[in-house]
Formats: sequence, C-alpha cells, structure tokens
Amino acid sequence: MKTSCWEKYYGKMPLDQIPWQRTRADWFKHSVDSGVVKGKTALDLGCGTGKKSIYLAQNGFEKVIGVDISPSAIKYAKENANKDKTKNNTEFFVHDVTNLAFLGDQKFDFILDWAVLHCIEEDKREDYISQIVEHSNKESLFMLRVFSDSNTGKDYFIDTIDEETSKVSLFNRDLIDKLFVDYFTIIEHNRSQPRTKDNLCFIEFLMRKK
Repeated sequence: MKTSCWEKYYGKMPLDQIPWQRTRADWFKHSVDSGVVKGKTALDLGCGTGKKSIYLAQNGFEKVIGVDISPSAIKYAKENANKDKTKNNTEFFVHDVTNLAFLGDQKFDFILDWAVLHCIEEDKREDYISQIVEHSNKESLFMLRVFSDSNTGKDYFIDTIDEETSKVSLFNRDLIDKLFVDYFTIIEHNRSQPRTKDNLCFIEFLMRKK
C-alpha cells in the first residue's frame, strides 16, 4: 500500500483499536514459544505498532530492528517498547522495506514479514526479496504471512482506507515456492483466518536460508 494509506490508518486509529496491537498472532507466538524461532538478532519488516518485535525482544533476542513506512506506526512502536521495557534491545525506523540500504552490512538470525509482501507492487517484489536475502545470515529463518484465496482463483483484491484504494495481492503455495526457491527452503507452513475478511485466508511459512 501507499505510504499515505498507512499513515492515514495509524494517524486516525487509537492504539487500542488497531487489530494487530491486540494480538501477537497465534502461529508466530507458538513458533517463538516452542523455540522453533530463535536467535540473537531479528528484523521485523512492516512492524506496525511493534508488538511482535517486542515479543521477540522479550523471548531471547538481544537486538530487534523494526521497520515501517508509517511514521505514526513507528511512534506507537517506540511507545510500546518503552512501556514494555524493551527499548534497550529494540530499534524502530521509518523506511521503505524494499530499500534497506540504511542497515548497511547488518545481517539477522530471523527476519519476519507478517503481512507485508502482499502489499508490495509486483514490479518491486524482486527488490524486496533481494533485501531479505542480503540481510540474512547463513541458515537464517524467515517467516512470511500473506493473503490467499484458494476459492475464486483471484490474483488480488482492492482495499480502501479513507477513500484511498490500494491493490493487495493474493498468493498460493506454488507462487511462494517460485519466488523463494532459489534462496530459502520451506520447513513449516500454516493456514489461518483473518478477522475481517471471511472470504480470504492467510497462508504462513517458516523458511530457512539455503
């Protein structure tokens, strides 16, 4: 989605009404709690209010960087980190996730994309994926959540925020395999139901860098 869409959303929405502020997402949380997802450094792409970044910092990660395109989201993330006493091992930055040059040569043990790829324009997917690969350690873990629609076969849907529309892409397992097969091996996958879009589902993947 466009920067303006997300800034309108976060700018007008009270923190306690933002859906992902009130949940850490079951599969993500289970993967961390069970020790499947572990490491010392993590990168949270499209971190929103920072709740998943903070959860990683509370569960063994010594350094977690969250990136989001919305300044209001990053403001919320910093406030959450301060409240949850994780500001010493979390950092949050306003930036476009398709260009992570500001990270320099930093690499991470775990990279999270919890519902970002499906908002990225198709012609920028390759750039985005190359950034993930570039900032991954050897055998790093990468977790991905995207919208899917196995019933109608559509490629996308149109989402609207304050009368501004954006295209949200839909994915299936074959397309994820095609996009990531050269770089990552899928080791686990899951399916979950969105709260607000009954006709769609989420498909979620945990991958290991080759």
